[in-house]
Amino acid sequence: FCTFLDFLKMSQLSLSPTESSFYSLLFTQTAQGQESIGAGEAVVVLRQSALPDTTLHQIWEIADSENQGELSQEGFFVALKLVALAQNGLDPLPENLGLTTPLPLLGEAGQKVLSTLQSTIGWAIKPDEKAKYDAVFDKLEPEDNKISGKKAKQVLVNSKLPHPTLSKIWELSDIDKDGRLDRDEFAVAMHYVFGCLDGKALPDQLPYDMIPPACRHTTASAATTPASAPTPAPAPAP
Repeated sequence: FCTFLDFLKMSQLSLSPTESSFYSLLFTQTAQGQESIGAGEAVVVLRQSALPDTTLHQIWEIADSENQGELSQEGFFVALKLVALAQNGLDPLPENLGLTTPLPLLGEAGQKVLSTLQSTIGWAIKPDEKAKYDAVFDKLEPEDNKISGKKAKQVLVNSKLPHPTLSKIWELSDIDKDGRLDRDEFAVAMHYVFGCLDGKALPDQLPYDMIPPACRHTTASAATTPASAPTPAPAPAP
């Protein structure tokens, strides 16, 4: 059997920008910070394709050509492309990896990726980055898709950034000023935390391209609210 690197050269896998974004984000969500995806996690995703087990076994044998029992990012991409080929009536073979296909249909896992991709269109926070922050957000056990200021504070303080910096990050990220963060606001906060850790300066106001797309209409409306409107609850100090 050829080595995986030889296989990649032979297969000439080529992905469209949409495929590349979809495959990358699905890998990030499935791998959860690891450099590869174990067989168990990969099978959960691939079986959502509703392809026969014999076809999935064939796809696995090609994608895991070095018999590692796991898939690197490249191997996972190959598996996804082979799934797309099979779903469109094409043979899932290495020589067909350069053919154009729609995105693979992968049930709930695929829909989650598509939802994230759509929610980040025109947003400075890219899908891969958003997926990492979403994973942290979900571990904080949100209620009604929001985490309390107390839970957010625990994450922010762990960054070891100065309290004035953390207070400014909170001010920028708590867009609706309700003292809690939804998953998009949390992504804004984490984006600025890592930016500050890399030595980047915070803006005085939240730039338009940092406002989550779903919040832009609300934010624009709030900007025209009369000065006599009720003052939102103050955010907890980090």
